Amino acid sequence: MKIISKPWLWFGIPSLVLALHAGIIAFPALRVAGSDFFLLFCVLFACVACFWRAWQMRNLRVGLQWYLAGAGIALWAGGQVIYTYIDVHRIAQTTALNSDLLFFLYGVPFLLAICSVVDQPRL
Repeated sequence: MKIISKPWLWFGIPSLVLALHAGIIAFPALRVAGSDFFLLFCVLFACVACFWRAWQMRNLRVGLQWYLAGAGIALWAGGQVIYTYIDVHRIAQTTALNSDLLFFLYGVPFLLAICSVVDQPRL
């Protein structure tokens, strides 16, 4: 497994994303949509990173935990897509949003990943 040791990747890219986000929300007409789309971009980036990490793992048990983390973040991304659509199109909601279920369920794969650790000693 190759570890990336370039500091500009760890500080430069997140700083660029943060600066772009700040630039987008500086315009009042783009605040809601711009912020929602940047949140969606970050969630999708995290989801792809988890699946890429799982694919790179040689140990299948550890890879399964990364796949579960990616699945949880994919549920979060699905909730963010629905929330962004509702928020951008200004659809009135008087009850819980349709995306709330996905935001709630995204933790289930993480709990499965935490509970499925096999190589750790038992108490």
